[in-house]
Amino acid sequence: TRAMRSKYAIAEDYVKFLTYYGLSEYAVYSGQKAIISPQLMVGGFDLETIHPERGNFNNRWILEFAVNNEIITSTRWSINIRPFYQVLGISVEQETLPGEKHRIYSFGLGAGIRYRW
Repeated sequence: TRAMRSKYAIAEDYVKFLTYYGLSEYAVYSGQKAIISPQLMVGGFDLETIHPERGNFNNRWILEFAVNNEIITSTRWSINIRPFYQVLGISVEQETLPGEKHRIYSFGLGAGIRYRW
């Protein structure tokens, strides 16, 4: 809860996530040298955890907002820069504390190279 936060181990080394989602994208700008496309991703995930309340976990969901910035360098190659904001949430079968929430918030930046056939 916002009023009472606790820190405890949820993994021995790191938490393993398997995500599955649908992605929607729309190019708001498409020029000769760049394409800018906001994206919305909605889906779910599975995770391996030693979280003490994992037996009470129910639905797991993921929501991500991103903007894909594609910089076209040639007819076949481009560079992609993709800032994103992501929320992973887990609902519980039964609240053990009033207002109990399990959320993971992420800000990030993805970068890559694209080759067109």
